[in-house]
Amino acid sequence: MHSLHPYASLCAPLLALFLAVSSLTCIFHSLWHLTLQ
Repeated sequence: MHSLHPYASLCAPLLALFLAVSSLTCIFHSLWHLTLQ
């Protein structure tokens, strides 16, 4: 159980970064479609 802690502390910021990047990509994609019209 103790060896799982560094992996969890490493995986949590990576997951948060992935969610932030995907949401920003979705926002920029919708803005790009709005500027095309």
